[in-house]
Amino acid sequence: MTDYLDLAQQLATQIQPGAAERDAGRLLPYAQLDLIRNSGLGAARVPAELGGGDISQLQVAQIFIALGKADPSVAQALFPHFATVEHLRLIASPEQQRLYLGAFVERQLSSGAIAERSGTFR
Repeated sequence: MTDYLDLAQQLATQIQPGAAERDAGRLLPYAQLDLIRNSGLGAARVPAELGGGDISQLQVAQIFIALGKADPSVAQALFPHFATVEHLRLIASPEQQRLYLGAFVERQLSSGAIAERSGTFR
């Protein structure tokens, strides 16, 4: 079983270098978010029966604290993913949960573009 808080602390040491420079230069942390995506951290709050870590909200907050200390922009960019996970846990049908939360177990991340009017639905 993955220790997601330990994973977040390891990721924090990897994303911290250059954080201030990225922020000052208004550079988006693509590589740092790829590290997080590839690590599987996005499955931390997914229910265990769907293959996730099913960690507590307290542990999610601790993950954000660790990442936010390293690079606040990364933590801010990751917040919509965890909000989406929570939204799906609360109101999605079992089929939707399997589809979308299952994608998070497969190392996908959700973005904050949920209010966009363009694009297509699955």
